[in-house]
Amino acid sequence: MRETPSPLQIPIKPAKTAFCLLLGSLLVMGLSLFGQRFRFFDGYRISGPVQDYFLRMFINQFFVNSEGNVATFWNALILILIAGLAFIIAALKFSEKDRYRFEWFFLGAVFLFLSMDEASVIHEKFNVLLKNLPDLNGWTHYKWLYAGVVVVGLLTLAFVRFYLHLDWRNKILFPVSMGLYLLGAFGGELFSGKYAQYYGTKNITYTLLTHAEELGEQIGIILMIYTLLAYLAKHYSQIRFHVEGEND
Repeated sequence: MRETPSPLQIPIKPAKTAFCLLLGSLLVMGLSLFGQRFRFFDGYRISGPVQDYFLRMFINQFFVNSEGNVATFWNALILILIAGLAFIIAALKFSEKDRYRFEWFFLGAVFLFLSMDEASVIHEKFNVLLKNLPDLNGWTHYKWLYAGVVVVGLLTLAFVRFYLHLDWRNKILFPVSMGLYLLGAFGGELFSGKYAQYYGTKNITYTLLTHAEELGEQIGIILMIYTLLAYLAKHYSQIRFHVEGEND
């Protein structure tokens, strides 16, 4: 007689999960700032080429304004967590034939693209394409902002109906989390770009601006993760995945 395996349960608490992710972001941010201490301040000695090599590797791997490093991986990871949660909700909505199932799937696709963009810096390629657009006295030093504003506007229009169907709690959490993310992504680039145009990027002020930008983005992302987990907890307190085997 074949035994039916008992279902395993992995309890997930939205607030605790968000707090742990926030600690992870603060750790990465702290390591990045600690590495910049060696770039801009004296008071330490390099004893040889090996120590110099590992120090440079540490600085580069955790610097939040660099690409292809640990900090970039962390950003991409938390973005893909949002995508995964949105796809799970979309799958549940499809099984119920919910009228907003396509919007949930599209939300997952948007954040999946953002996670890929974080890893491959697709948006910065538009700086070359849009290089002849005005810089507005330095505020649009990074020209990809023009394309970004257009995309955000189109996405806002696409999600209006979806937003209006949400309960009041999520009507607040969704725009607040996205607002924090966009404030970091766009507001940070506006200020850091203007500063970079006049004073360059190899100074402590620009470095602190980029850290504030990244922290704003990550707080918005983590709040969105909390929002989606809380939505799942409210509407689908238990989710079971059935994997079909050869004997099913």
